Amino acid sequence: MGDTASCPDDGPTEGSSATRIVGWGHWKACEMIRADLVLRAVTVLDLPVKRLSYRLGGIEDRTDPTVRVEIGQLGDGSLRVGSVDPHAGAKLAKQLRTTYVDRGTPNVNAEAIVTGALQYTGDLFPGEYAYGAFLLPEFYRPLTRIEAADFEAAVRVPGVLDARKAGRTAFVVGESFTAVQRGLDALDARWKIPDRPREFDNEAEIRSGAVLEKSIEDSGDPEAGLAKSAHTVTETYTTQYASQTPMETESAIARVDEGKVTIWASTQAPFKIPPRAATRLKIAEEDIRVISMPVGGGFGVKVDTPAPAEAASMAWRTGRTVKHVYSRAFQFFGRGRFKEATVIDITSGVGADGRLVARTID
Repeated sequence: MGDTASCPDDGPTEGSSATRIVGWGHWKACEMIRADLVLRAVTVLDLPVKRLSYRLGGIEDRTDPTVRVEIGQLGDGSLRVGSVDPHAGAKLAKQLRTTYVDRGTPNVNAEAIVTGALQYTGDLFPGEYAYGAFLLPEFYRPLTRIEAADFEAAVRVPGVLDARKAGRTAFVVGESFTAVQRGLDALDARWKIPDRPREFDNEAEIRSGAVLEKSIEDSGDPEAGLAKSAHTVTETYTTQYASQTPMETESAIARVDEGKVTIWASTQAPFKIPPRAATRLKIAEEDIRVISMPVGGGFGVKVDTPAPAEAASMAWRTGRTVKHVYSRAFQFFGRGRFKEATVIDITSGVGADGRLVARTID
């Protein structure tokens, strides 16, 4: 995504655009690896290649699945380097009866990624720096706020540089990750949480608050169709809450130098960060520079990530370069960005000939 100091605002990377650009190469590479494993199994199982197929982590005889070799037994410890056919995407698209557009954009970091050499935000160690972290709320973040905390006790913890309230929660900055965690514990925070159970019946909760706002699609008279149907079937489907879970949690590093802020961030939208950080710090957006780092998974959650602005706030208050990496627990419960749980009622009407004649979906 580049650097806001030298790149134009090209908008966020979203809609899985990275997958559309480089996904075909990964797909074809997987096909090549599978074919290579099958060929290796020919020698091990002493069977013709036409009788072998890959299934669930192994190569087996199509006519007798008990004749099988696991892929872990097929390696010889050597590094194999393959070249993906430049026309692979087009060929694969034709097989799948879909469209392929070759943008000529290979993943230039492929080798660094698979060897672990590529550095993400959390891998950077920018000279002398401090760690920062926010206190994890006791309940779902938007419904919770901190009432009181012992900030003086937190600051007395060896290695803690700063501890203070921030919005609904609090943060601690320290010389080490351990000092920060001990500082958070020392806060001994008291929370104001909603008067409601921690666990509840999703379906009952959703139905009790459901109000029809609009109808997405109406065609014909489904009620009349159901009444005339030879058979009707009503089914209910439910989904749980779902959250993005990138392998790399949201993270940022911020440095303040003569009133200007530089932020290294795992982000899908670097130009969204300066306005948010500027509002927090009450400085001009032009004084904030964002350097985009490789993103270890985003799925939309890093389009509007607050971690960079949080890191900038902690760095501004302490005068220290601050590394701010969400824990997995904070990613889920502190960030709290979930897709709604749903209840879906479907009633289908079928004619005597078995054809579907009417359906309602709520």
